[in-house]
Amino acid sequence: MLATTLFSASFAIGDTFAHSVRVLMVDQFGHVDEVVRSDNRESSGLREYIPEETADAIRAALADAPVDSVMQAIGLSVPAVSLATERN
Repeated sequence: MLATTLFSASFAIGDTFAHSVRVLMVDQFGHVDEVVRSDNRESSGLREYIPEETADAIRAALADAPVDSVMQAIGLSVPAVSLATERN
């Protein structure tokens, strides 16, 4: 019974935290309607960044559109290794 209680409590806390983070992000940034990204790939396989000139052209093309804002974003996912424990 104790184990069941601990698992239930941890799931409830995790779900509540995840929901809170989502709500905070939507409040700050709003809903994302469109995502534009490059189809070109680097030699590593990662997508290339969209050049600043292209981002400026997109922003200019949407200047008179009913758009709240246009935001550039870079997201990377990288592995990390602790030198002390040699764990990922």
